[in-house]
Amino acid sequence: MSDIRGRDNGVHDEVKLGVDPNGMRSNLPSDDEIDLLELWKALWGAKWIICVVSFVFSLVGVVYSLALPDIYRSEGVYAPSELQDQANGLLAKYSGLASIAGINLPGGGGASDIDQAIVIVESWPFLEAFVNENNLKHLIMAVKEWSSDSGEFIWGRGVYDPVEGAWVKNDGDSNESGEPTSFEVYKKLRGMIELRVDSKTSLVYVSVEHYSPYVAKEWVELLVNHVNEQFRLRDTSKATENIKFLKTMVEETSISGMQSVFYGMLEEQMKTLMLAQVEGGYLLDEVVEPKVAELRSEPRRTLIVLMTSFLGWVLSVLAVLGRCLVGVHRSRL
Repeated sequence: MSDIRGRDNGVHDEVKLGVDPNGMRSNLPSDDEIDLLELWKALWGAKWIICVVSFVFSLVGVVYSLALPDIYRSEGVYAPSELQDQANGLLAKYSGLASIAGINLPGGGGASDIDQAIVIVESWPFLEAFVNENNLKHLIMAVKEWSSDSGEFIWGRGVYDPVEGAWVKNDGDSNESGEPTSFEVYKKLRGMIELRVDSKTSLVYVSVEHYSPYVAKEWVELLVNHVNEQFRLRDTSKATENIKFLKTMVEETSISGMQSVFYGMLEEQMKTLMLAQVEGGYLLDEVVEPKVAELRSEPRRTLIVLMTSFLGWVLSVLAVLGRCLVGVHRSRL
């Protein structure tokens, strides 16, 4: 009996200590547990502080969003040109023989011309030439806003003089003349341009964002024209070189069978050269023309205000909870 009582007393002692007879912790509340009711009371007691902080943050969001200039987006939709498809189809059957003979046929394998065009348009050399040929640097780097009422640009102070057409030198400028470097222009323009290809339809979407909706539309058209012209010149140059080479091979070959092959390849190169002279889209055909946007695409002012208000609410709630937890911790010491 004494042993049994001893064991019972041990069990009762373990229960009092919050440990079950098997050595596991019990679910009894301990001093380290946080009372959710206390936290809720703390939040409810500070509800006006939370509301005021959220309201102040929302006002900051309103002021900030209104200070941002409007940005407009223009987009055009394009399809691979039928002229390019015809040229590639004409050359496909001779691409194997051409590679053996050491002839580089345009469109003869590798990445598609559309994939190449995407990479080219996003490259520094292409955009640098695009800016220089069309004199766009000041419209990229110096314009700060566009007035829809007057239709005039608002230029950055101390950056560019639109009357003199000259850049203003400021302290800290990397260029002595104050003119932005080629790479600086490229980085900003690259962020204004978006190109994407629909994997299902193979349609190409070209879009440009700018403070002026008219400039955005014009640049979409200029970009597509530059791409078409670059591929037209590429294929014309390659076809001309291949024609010269094939004529030499015909003259130097006495085997009639090989001469027939070279004549066939020569004919296809002549067709490629002819197709490159046709007016219109050489690589990209217009499906949906870009339009002058009537509504801005950026900034999303409502979203900015909501996000700043939510940020203020979160920070105020965390501050109240942190203060409450610190007070609870100190009271238990």
